Amino acid sequence: MCPLFFSGHTQTNESNFDFLPLKVVSTGVDGKRRFEQRDKCRLIEACLQPGVSVARMAWEACVSMAAAGFMV
Repeated sequence: MCPLFFSGHTQTNESNFDFLPLKVVSTGVDGKRRFEQRDKCRLIEACLQPGVSVARMAWEACVSMAAAGFMV
């Protein structure tokens, strides 16, 4: 669960997307990227808003569509 989602941070608009693209914190030997937890929460929050395209958010965050769908 995203702690930011439950703390009332539900306002999203273009200016709130300053966390995009997501910051990579580390990359495993398998090539899997690990992202900043706070930024992942903000991405999930943004995807849950009415009218937001998950595909667009994934593209802007530089993550795969499958990963974005999995996060939401």
